[in-house]
Amino acid sequence: MNQVRRRGGVLSFLILVGAWSCAGENGGSSNLNSNLTLPVDFSKSTPVQWDNGALTLSGTIRGHRQVDLYDVGKMSKGDRFDAVITRGASGNLDPLAVLFDADGYRVFWAESDYGVDDVVETLLGGLIRYDSPHFYLAITYSMDWLGYGDYVASLQYLPGAGQVQVRGQTIVLRWSAAKDVIVADNHYGDLPLFDAASIVSSWAGQTDDLKQVILETVRQDYADFDVTVLTTDDPPPSGDYTTVYFGVEPDSPVFGIADDIDFYNENQTDNCIILAGVFEILDADLQPTAQAIGNVVSHEVGHLLGLMHVDDPHLLMDSEGENVVLLEDQSFGIGPLVGFPIGLQNDPLLLDDTLGPRTPVRHQGSGVVLRCGTCGAVLVAPDALRCSFRR
Repeated sequence: MNQVRRRGGVLSFLILVGAWSCAGENGGSSNLNSNLTLPVDFSKSTPVQWDNGALTLSGTIRGHRQVDLYDVGKMSKGDRFDAVITRGASGNLDPLAVLFDADGYRVFWAESDYGVDDVVETLLGGLIRYDSPHFYLAITYSMDWLGYGDYVASLQYLPGAGQVQVRGQTIVLRWSAAKDVIVADNHYGDLPLFDAASIVSSWAGQTDDLKQVILETVRQDYADFDVTVLTTDDPPPSGDYTTVYFGVEPDSPVFGIADDIDFYNENQTDNCIILAGVFEILDADLQPTAQAIGNVVSHEVGHLLGLMHVDDPHLLMDSEGENVVLLEDQSFGIGPLVGFPIGLQNDPLLLDDTLGPRTPVRHQGSGVVLRCGTCGAVLVAPDALRCSFRR
């Protein structure tokens, strides 16, 4: 699943309008309006009955307004949840599945693929990274294929299955030239030295100023988490790291592209590329253009750390806003998922549970300040970014 930040806010996902409702036959029923106003009434989901940690569900997705929602119960950090959702005998459904916590935050996400004997299946799951009194399995159709039909879901739950690991990440902004660059299976060939004049010719000689703002922007965005942001002007790091390449390609349809959405940062050496020449279309001065480039760097690195797109122009993971929003200081926050009709992504929570905080925040009586990317409100969450704020 290669991820891009596109020019002009164009996105490959289809955003549907009208009232969404969770399926009444296979799950509970709940009404959601078209702008994804929360909270979602997950309480009307269908509770499941585990049989020694296993069960099988079946259902039918009949139309584009349907999501089947199941309450799979309480789980704790270190438990393991897995679901295999296969296309049923009738229809051409490509299942799309998400696991949400009790606050409606995305935990796992999986799209369909071809398994053994070309069976269409969706593999969802992993170690649960924090306690929640309820987790919800949501099943719908792929937004890319729009096929409907039957599904069969085989679920497994294993308490105390493993130790959740968090580990920091080093990011290197590659200002230097590079050879034979491949990102997301795209061949970019040899990349030149990063140069402000490749964006706007009159900026010749101002490359250091541009680089400094980009670097400061990315470091500020990841300041709360165990992320080290270096550049090729620094001594090379000793361990694994992610490389952010900078290309030119002024006619590219995207600002940047990442190798993948790497959920919970399993691969610490995946990469992304920023097509710096594209930023000329913003028609802005050097300082705001550098801010925009920094925003896109943080966005693409966010994918490499497991973040998906959201629909909120104040947030770094937004994919729906116009180009002009890139010129402002964006942040990580809580926003509606793009590509799924219900639910939220809590960027700070996911980053904290993937990377760990830069300084410890989970201790008795702590208070973590989080600025809402949507309204700018300052929120104080007593449990390490786990606030109950709702749009």
